[in-house]
Amino acid sequence: MDIIKAYNEGVRTVSQDPTNVRVMQVTTPYDSDKGYGVAFCLLK
Repeated sequence: MDIIKAYNEGVRTVSQDPTNVRVMQVTTPYDSDKGYGVAFCLLK
């Protein structure tokens, strides 16, 4: 499971520090042409 943090206007990025958001499942991998990916996340 990856830990993510807020980056820019709600966009998330991988974090080395603990946060309250965990990626549970990536449903659409990052696509550089689209500029985004989609994941289900758990908020603690």
